[in-house]
Amino acid sequence: MLSALPFNEIWAVDFEFNGEPGNRPNPVCMAARELRSRRRLRLWADELGPEPPFSTGSNSLIVAGSLETAFGWELHVAEAPNARSLRNFMMQGCGADMLRAACVLGTENAIEVSAPVHDAVLITAPIDHIDADVAAMKAHMIEASRGVLKEFQIGVDAKTFRFPDRYSDGERSAYMWETVTSIVAEAEARCVEPI
Repeated sequence: MLSALPFNEIWAVDFEFNGEPGNRPNPVCMAARELRSRRRLRLWADELGPEPPFSTGSNSLIVAGSLETAFGWELHVAEAPNARSLRNFMMQGCGADMLRAACVLGTENAIEVSAPVHDAVLITAPIDHIDADVAAMKAHMIEASRGVLKEFQIGVDAKTFRFPDRYSDGERSAYMWETVTSIVAEAEARCVEPI
């Protein structure tokens, strides 16, 4: 899997620190492993210089203990990480950050956010407000992408469903809809009106 990554060197790096709570931590040592060659580095604080002991150019990937998304979700990196997880984490994690931010923005601006669906947001609105709410939600999604991606924005599209049409995610969701509606119908048929 590492061969699929476009870097000459991939370094997993970890530091140990000490210090009093509330003060700047002091590095005690650094351990690093280049994942392709398996080369190891172990340096104490007095051996650490102002420059890293490995290449940090564009052909190197440095993973220092963990990867973190804009909103603080972390992937802690082991000594032998799964290359697919390293490749996908930032994309998936930042996508989730954008979706969470968009849901918050929509909710705080009086849009009825029903659910996140994959990389989309399902909203509910009266028919006479749906077009305005869809446009506002699209703007919130763009704002969320700029917040997470440092001013870069993603493209957003929308599909609107008006009663009696409804959202469907293919055959699986159609089957689930039929299952739930039949269970509800059976439960309603068993209900007895109170006297």
